[in-house]
Amino acid sequence: MRILLSFRKKIKSLEDEQLILLFSRGKDNKIIDEIYYRYNHLVLGTCMKYLKNKMDAEDLTLEFQSKTY
Repeated sequence: MRILLSFRKKIKSLEDEQLILLFSRGKDNKIIDEIYYRYNHLVLGTCMKYLKNKMDAEDLTLEFQSKTY
């Protein structure tokens, strides 16, 4: 458990470019989760802008995330 918390702390301190590089090397879902956490609000906002419906925007945001795994 302690190692997992240490890994999460390390991930949060990295720049986006470093996270993408790490993900491309190891395909660790924890890394891509951090990127989604950082930018999820922007994806949702863009979906809201075009769809004009909160539920549809949330559904599309979740669908987008599920397609990238």
